[in-house]
Amino acid sequence: MSNSKAIGFAGGFFLLLLSACGQGMDEREYQIQPQPSAVVKVREHLERYANGEPPASELTAFPGLIKDMADQPAEIRTAIEKAYEDLSANPDESVAIATAALDELDELSGARVGRPDN
Repeated sequence: MSNSKAIGFAGGFFLLLLSACGQGMDEREYQIQPQPSAVVKVREHLERYANGEPPASELTAFPGLIKDMADQPAEIRTAIEKAYEDLSANPDESVAIATAALDELDELSGARVGRPDN
């Protein structure tokens, strides 16, 4: 086969593949769910600790989550920083620390800060 015939054959085969690729493809719609806020994430961790789950490696995410709370009042950030410090220093007391932190967050916010319905 000569070079020009080989090129022609390859080009025709490529066009055939291109025309077949779009056949039978269903369009799909994807809904992108917004990521929960940093306060929601912290609250979820605190609720698990308050329910008896011991702190684990996710506790190391708290400093980054606190940085992501720039839109929150300083009192809320401070309460979460204190909870992080207390949980890091006393993981055996996580139920009491987390429960107190959740109560403080609710008290500071005047509502249920970090709750999905807020």
